[in-house]
Formats: sequence, structure tokens, C-alpha cells
Amino acid sequence: MSTRERILIWAVACLVGFFVLDRLVVSPLQARLSQLSEDIDIVQEQIDEGMLLIDNRDLLESRWSQRVASGLDLDPAASRLRVQGKLSEFAEDVGLTLTNLSAGGNLGREPYTEIRFSLTATGELGAVARFIEKIQEASIPLAMLTCDISRRDESNSRLTLRLTVSTLIYTPMEPAS
Repeated sequence: MSTRERILIWAVACLVGFFVLDRLVVSPLQARLSQLSEDIDIVQEQIDEGMLLIDNRDLLESRWSQRVASGLDLDPAASRLRVQGKLSEFAEDVGLTLTNLSAGGNLGREPYTEIRFSLTATGELGAVARFIEKIQEASIPLAMLTCDISRRDESNSRLTLRLTVSTLIYTPMEPAS
């Protein structure tokens, strides 16, 4: 074999070797490093969210304490009246017309009981949005369970809001005798 043939064989062998090395080692390693980088970014976002939660812990605890103190009544009748009063107040504040507001039965197991309220109101889109915002920011514990918004007329200026919200009351378990 001539020197030229040997050089060509070595060049082809090196190229084949580099190709095999790329296919079996370098490309899978790059793909794995890319995946690890994406995983690190996701975990870093979760850590940042957790740190934000830890940083806001005092604020969240104070808000929760206020809601528990102002909302977990012992008397279902008083709780019904208070929630109905708040919902009526919210509707009046934002300019909604309440056409129906009723309290349903008590649900749940001791020591907490859920009371559901159904309401129907009409008004402008902005008033509906502000009403929903007031429910979310209420000092008493209210949870929005269902929400249906439909137009009342062809001009879309008046909307009908059908909403189901609930609150909790505290009903301590009676000691077994």
C-alpha cells in the first residue's frame, strides 16, 4: 500500500470514528444536557414561586385569620343573613339589580358546614366584573361555585348573571355521651 492509500484509509477511518462518536456519545449527551437545562429552569420557577409564598406567608396568614375570624360563624341563621346582606351590598355598590337571592340547604360534615346561595342579577358588563371581584376579595369566606353570564338583550349592553356561592360555618362536634 502506498503512503497515499494509507493516508486515505486513516482519513476515512477517522471520519467514520468521528461519525460513530457523534452518534453514540456527543448527540445523546447534548440532548440530555438540553433536557436537564429545561428541567432546571422548571424547578427554578417552582423554587421562585415557593420563595414568594414564603415571603408572603405573614400577609397570607393574616388574611386567612381575618377571614376565619369574620366568617366561620357558629349560627347558621346569622351566617345566612350576613352573607345575603354582603351580596346585596356588593350588588348595590357596583350597580347590579338583584332579581333573586336565596339560601340553600346546609351541606358538609362536622365540624364545617357549607351553605350555598343562588342569585340572579342584571346589569352592565363592568358591574358584573366588579361584583365578581368583590366576592373574591370579600372579608368573609365566600367561594364561587358556578357562574353563568348571558346577554339580556340584542345590544349586549345588559347582562344576566346567575351565580352560586358558598360559605362555611363552624359547627363543633358534640362530645359523645
